[in-house]
Amino acid sequence: MNDQSIKADVIQRLQANRYDAQAIPETNEKTPDIAACGHNESLLFEIKERIAPAGYRGEDSINTFGLCRQNRISGVIKESVKQLKTYNHDQAFRLLWIIADREWAEDVYEQFRSSAYGLSLVAGNRDGRGILKDAYYVDNSDFYRQRNVLDGIVVGRTMAGLFLNDHSPK
Repeated sequence: MNDQSIKADVIQRLQANRYDAQAIPETNEKTPDIAACGHNESLLFEIKERIAPAGYRGEDSINTFGLCRQNRISGVIKESVKQLKTYNHDQAFRLLWIIADREWAEDVYEQFRSSAYGLSLVAGNRDGRGILKDAYYVDNSDFYRQRNVLDGIVVGRTMAGLFLNDHSPK
Protein backbone atom coordinates (compact mmCIF):
# COMPACT_ATOMS: atom_id res chain seq x y z
CA MET A 1 0.00 0.00 0.00
CA ASN A 2 1.45 3.42 -0.87
CA ASP A 3 1.70 6.41 1.48
CA GLN A 4 -1.18 8.33 -0.07
CA SER A 5 -3.64 5.44 0.16
CA ILE A 6 -2.58 4.72 3.76
CA LYS A 7 -3.15 8.39 4.68
CA ALA A 8 -6.52 8.36 2.90
CA ASP A 9 -7.53 5.21 4.79
CA VAL A 10 -6.59 6.72 8.17
CA ILE A 11 -8.36 10.00 7.33
CA GLN A 12 -11.49 8.06 6.34
CA ARG A 13 -11.43 6.17 9.65
CA LEU A 14 -11.04 9.40 11.60
CA GLN A 15 -13.86 11.07 9.67
CA ALA A 16 -16.10 8.05 10.33
CA ASN A 17 -15.55 8.80 14.03
CA ARG A 18 -16.56 12.45 13.56
CA TYR A 19 -13.11 14.01 13.37
CA ASP A 20 -12.25 16.68 10.84
CA ALA A 21 -9.05 15.14 9.48
CA GLN A 22 -6.69 16.20 6.73
CA ALA A 23 -3.26 15.33 5.44
CA ILE A 24 -0.51 17.77 6.39
CA PRO A 25 1.14 19.00 3.18
CA GLU A 26 4.58 17.51 2.61
CA THR A 27 7.57 19.84 2.70
CA ASN A 28 11.35 19.43 2.65
CA GLU A 29 11.15 18.98 6.41
CA LYS A 30 9.82 15.79 7.99
CA THR A 31 6.48 16.56 9.63
CA PRO A 32 3.52 14.56 10.97
CA ASP A 33 1.20 13.06 8.35
CA ILE A 34 -2.30 13.97 9.55
CA ALA A 35 -3.95 16.64 11.68
CA ALA A 36 -7.42 16.03 13.08
CA CYS A 37 -9.80 17.81 15.41
CA GLY A 38 -13.12 16.93 16.97
CA HIS A 39 -14.69 16.05 20.30
CA ASN A 40 -12.96 19.16 21.77
CA GLU A 41 -9.47 17.83 21.04
CA SER A 42 -6.73 18.15 18.44
CA LEU A 43 -4.70 15.19 17.22
CA LEU A 44 -1.48 14.86 15.23
CA PHE A 45 -0.57 11.52 13.66
CA GLU A 46 2.68 10.18 12.30
CA ILE A 47 1.95 7.05 10.26
CA LYS A 48 4.42 4.20 9.82
CA GLU A 49 3.89 0.99 7.90
CA ARG A 50 5.40 -2.32 8.98
CA ILE A 51 5.67 -4.93 6.23
CA ALA A 52 6.07 -8.57 7.13
CA PRO A 53 9.52 -10.07 6.53
CA ALA A 54 9.89 -12.76 3.87
CA GLY A 55 9.27 -15.61 6.32
CA TYR A 56 5.85 -14.23 7.19
CA ARG A 57 4.79 -13.95 3.55
CA GLY A 58 5.29 -17.63 2.81
CA GLU A 59 8.56 -17.05 0.97
CA ASP A 60 11.52 -19.32 1.54
CA SER A 61 13.59 -18.02 4.40
CA ILE A 62 14.47 -18.84 7.96
CA ASN A 63 13.76 -16.07 10.43
CA THR A 64 13.11 -15.78 14.12
CA PHE A 65 11.32 -12.79 15.56
CA GLY A 66 11.20 -11.83 19.20
CA LEU A 67 8.08 -10.27 20.62
CA CYS A 68 9.89 -8.40 23.39
CA ARG A 69 11.14 -4.81 23.32
CA GLN A 70 13.49 -4.24 20.40
CA ASN A 71 15.87 -1.41 19.61
CA ARG A 72 14.57 -1.38 16.00
CA ILE A 73 11.08 -0.60 17.25
CA SER A 74 12.45 2.05 19.62
CA GLY A 75 14.20 3.59 16.60
CA VAL A 76 10.90 3.81 14.70
CA ILE A 77 9.28 5.44 17.73
CA LYS A 78 12.20 7.88 18.18
CA GLU A 79 12.10 8.91 14.50
CA SER A 80 8.32 9.41 14.70
CA VAL A 81 8.71 11.59 17.79
CA LYS A 82 11.16 13.82 15.88
CA GLN A 83 8.53 14.31 13.19
CA LEU A 84 5.73 14.96 15.69
CA LYS A 85 7.90 17.61 17.42
CA THR A 86 8.32 19.66 14.24
CA TYR A 87 4.65 20.65 14.13
CA ASN A 88 4.21 23.32 16.78
CA HIS A 89 0.84 22.59 18.31
CA ASP A 90 1.33 22.09 22.05
CA GLN A 91 -2.30 21.30 22.86
CA ALA A 92 -2.61 18.50 20.29
CA PHE A 93 -2.35 14.89 21.29
CA ARG A 94 0.62 13.47 19.38
CA LEU A 95 0.11 9.90 18.25
CA LEU A 96 2.03 7.34 16.25
CA TRP A 97 -0.21 5.14 14.04
CA ILE A 98 1.34 1.84 12.98
CA ILE A 99 -0.16 0.05 9.98
CA ALA A 100 0.89 -3.61 9.73
CA ASP A 101 0.43 -6.40 7.21
CA ARG A 102 -2.49 -8.61 8.15
CA GLU A 103 -0.21 -11.65 8.59
CA TRP A 104 2.05 -9.74 10.93
CA ALA A 105 -0.45 -7.50 12.73
CA GLU A 106 -0.57 -9.40 16.03
CA ASP A 107 3.22 -9.61 16.28
CA VAL A 108 3.65 -5.91 15.48
CA TYR A 109 0.99 -5.10 18.09
CA GLU A 110 2.95 -7.05 20.74
CA GLN A 111 6.33 -5.59 19.70
CA PHE A 112 5.11 -1.99 19.95
CA ARG A 113 3.26 -2.69 23.21
CA SER A 114 6.44 -4.19 24.68
CA SER A 115 8.62 -1.29 23.57
CA ALA A 116 6.15 1.41 24.59
CA TYR A 117 5.51 0.06 28.08
CA GLY A 118 8.86 -1.64 28.80
CA LEU A 119 7.13 -5.00 29.21
CA SER A 120 8.82 -8.10 30.56
CA LEU A 121 7.35 -11.49 31.30
CA VAL A 122 7.77 -12.25 35.00
CA ALA A 123 7.47 -15.66 36.62
CA GLY A 124 5.97 -15.98 40.05
CA ASN A 125 4.32 -18.37 42.45
CA ARG A 126 0.73 -18.15 43.65
CA ASP A 127 -0.78 -20.78 45.93
CA GLY A 128 1.99 -23.21 45.03
CA ARG A 129 1.44 -22.81 41.28
CA GLY A 130 3.77 -21.12 38.85
CA ILE A 131 2.36 -18.13 37.00
CA LEU A 132 3.57 -15.85 34.21
CA LYS A 133 2.49 -12.21 34.09
CA ASP A 134 3.28 -9.13 32.04
CA ALA A 135 5.18 -6.59 34.12
CA TYR A 136 5.01 -3.00 32.90
CA TYR A 137 7.96 -0.56 33.04
CA VAL A 138 10.45 -3.27 34.03
CA ASP A 139 12.50 -2.84 30.85
CA ASN A 140 13.35 0.37 28.97
CA SER A 141 10.10 2.17 28.14
CA ASP A 142 9.69 4.33 25.05
CA PHE A 143 6.66 5.97 26.64
CA TYR A 144 8.77 7.09 29.60
CA ARG A 145 11.66 8.12 27.37
CA GLN A 146 9.36 10.13 25.03
CA ARG A 147 6.89 11.29 27.70
CA ASN A 148 7.02 14.98 26.75
CA VAL A 149 6.01 14.39 23.12
CA LEU A 150 4.38 11.00 22.51
CA ASP A 151 0.87 10.70 23.93
CA GLY A 152 -0.03 7.33 22.47
CA ILE A 153 0.35 4.70 19.78
CA VAL A 154 -2.39 3.26 17.58
CA VAL A 155 -1.56 -0.15 16.10
CA GLY A 156 -3.71 -1.72 13.41
CA ARG A 157 -5.48 -1.29 10.12
CA THR A 158 -9.05 -2.64 10.34
CA MET A 159 -9.07 -3.33 14.07
CA ALA A 160 -6.83 -1.00 16.05
CA GLY A 161 -5.40 -1.03 19.54
CA LEU A 162 -4.64 2.21 21.36
CA PHE A 163 -1.77 2.42 23.83
CA LEU A 164 -1.95 5.55 26.00
CA ASN A 165 1.17 7.05 27.50
CA ASP A 166 0.45 7.36 31.21
CA HIS A 167 3.70 9.35 31.61
CA SER A 168 2.53 12.09 29.22
CA PRO A 169 1.68 15.38 30.94
CA LYS A 170 -1.55 15.49 28.91
